[in-house]
Amino acid sequence: MTLALAVPSAEAVRQSAMVTAHAVAGVVLNETGLRMLVKWPNDLLVNRRKVCGILAETLVQCEATTLLVGIGLNVNNIILHDQLPRASSLSAELGHSLDTHRLRATILSMAEQNLRTLILLGFDTFFPWMNANLALRGEVVTVEFNDERESGRVAGLSRTGALLLESPDGSIRQVGAGSIYDW
Repeated sequence: MTLALAVPSAEAVRQSAMVTAHAVAGVVLNETGLRMLVKWPNDLLVNRRKVCGILAETLVQCEATTLLVGIGLNVNNIILHDQLPRASSLSAELGHSLDTHRLRATILSMAEQNLRTLILLGFDTFFPWMNANLALRGEVVTVEFNDERESGRVAGLSRTGALLLESPDGSIRQVGAGSIYDW
């Protein structure tokens, strides 16, 4: 599912995937009781398996900026764990199928509300939840970005949503962009 929202500037894209993750996780918890954790920067995990990926980008045309947020949520998908060992679906985790129409409508409504809050009030509104629901905390991961790799122990998030990695010497560095492929 995709949400398109007029925004004042392209800067809104920076934390929009994380804010959308907050919306998806909240709706899923309310509707199913499943707790999701955020695998920085844009995935949601249930029981250490990916059930959702979120991508955000901006489109600028004729001086108008539109934020596009794509949400790929595995709801009633059949996942073959021998082929995709780190993937799952909500129905696989629950043991029964779900009403996708209701779930989609509720997620899109909450995501839009969260994105408007992000634009008006900033990321501080979402930081406590994001930091408390960060997956892989305390684990050593490798972040890849533009063919570069940076490894460290996940220590948390910065106030801007950057990943905090702890080096073996105890120093903390902020990683503002990238992906964690192995966990």
